[in-house]
Amino acid sequence: MKTVVEGAVFRKQAERIWKDHEREAFIDWIALHWMDGSVIRDGQGARKIRWSRQGSGKSGGVRVIYFYLDEDDALLLAAVYTKSDRSTMKGHEARGMKQ
Repeated sequence: MKTVVEGAVFRKQAERIWKDHEREAFIDWIALHWMDGSVIRDGQGARKIRWSRQGSGKSGGVRVIYFYLDEDDALLLAAVYTKSDRSTMKGHEARGMKQ
């Protein structure tokens, strides 16, 4: 199980998108399944994972961008967005999210 750190941008976005129990459920899950995310090409280690939210499945749910911080053996949750807000995340955009 990894330690999970919520970045400031992620936290603000998550408050808008998820209820507290949904965010907490995702954090509990990603701490154990952090390798399940797809690596974003040219994203310097950024990964993206799809997650459902209440009232929609995975395809209509959210995308979470996160990084594995090797030196801390932790995960940094960098961003969360809905598919309707943004369809994809480019590598150069993800690179800029690593704080």
